[in-house]
Amino acid sequence: MALTLESAGLVRQKVFHSTMNPAIYYAVRAFFRDWAQNHGNADLQWVPYAGADAEAANGDNFGLAAACTVRAFYGKKPRIAEDVFMAILDDASGAEGTDFRASIGFFAIDGTDAAKPQDEAFAFWPTGLPITNGVNIKAYTTVSGTTDSTAGAAPDGWYIISA
Repeated sequence: MALTLESAGLVRQKVFHSTMNPAIYYAVRAFFRDWAQNHGNADLQWVPYAGADAEAANGDNFGLAAACTVRAFYGKKPRIAEDVFMAILDDASGAEGTDFRASIGFFAIDGTDAAKPQDEAFAFWPTGLPITNGVNIKAYTTVSGTTDSTAGAAPDGWYIISA
């Protein structure tokens, strides 16, 4: 599937409608400020993902089997007592042992205690994370991506890509 880019302003609106803590909110604002000042506010694509899709045997490419550049990644982990590492792979098929581009950790915070916050993470790459074969998101319990995460442990979130 080809990229479906839209105005960076529309992407910004979608992002700010997602729930995030104040620290993440200001980091996202910094991303969009950098995007406007240093990249001409070029078009972007916002891609939401569900943790359940990333837990599948080969992860999920969310229909994006095309060359692109990952600009930002966000996730919010459910209250499950398991560390999860979300791998961004440069392989639309998601086959094991494919090209890791980044791994972002989400850590267990005191099990399922509803009074504790859920772990959140946001990363952005000012120069971009180049992808040639298509983005695939996969959930693991180790940073090296050797063990799949258990059902229900992976975060839900979104990522932003450009051409």
